[in-house]
Amino acid sequence: MGCLIYKESKLNALDLFKKGGFLTETREILNQSEFDKEHAAFITDVNRIYNLNLEELFKKEEVSVSKFGIKSTPYNRSDSRINISRAVPIEENFKQIDDARKALGIYDSQESIGEYRQRMGLTNKITPPTESPINNEETDIQAKSRAEEEFKKGLNNGEPDGFNQICN
Repeated sequence: MGCLIYKESKLNALDLFKKGGFLTETREILNQSEFDKEHAAFITDVNRIYNLNLEELFKKEEVSVSKFGIKSTPYNRSDSRINISRAVPIEENFKQIDDARKALGIYDSQESIGEYRQRMGLTNKITPPTESPINNEETDIQAKSRAEEEFKKGLNNGEPDGFNQICN
């Protein structure tokens, strides 16, 4: 079986952001600048890995909540509400990721992209430290480039640019 906890990319992303300390269980953003930085890096990776062009996966929503019941917050009748920021998943963007995973056949098995690449033989070749990577071995950059091209072909029905997939 795969190493992802959930099939759905949205649930895996939320779990990742919660475990990273960027979100609470109620999707409250704990540190806006850190969340924005991690969100941008995550989008960059998702776009590169799945050959997508997503701008964001979460939008920020300001919510007014009662202070009553919030730990370490004194209750005061005159100031009984506070504003918090929550991360709201953009469903259609996560659907695009899930569709790309389904096209690769890794959605139902909950296989990670790393496991998929390893299974397909698209992992980087490791050269011993005494040998120069310039010999007949692939350098890390060449291996990564080749792996990305093979991955894109898999997403685009064998075509490197996806043109036939769109036009047919």
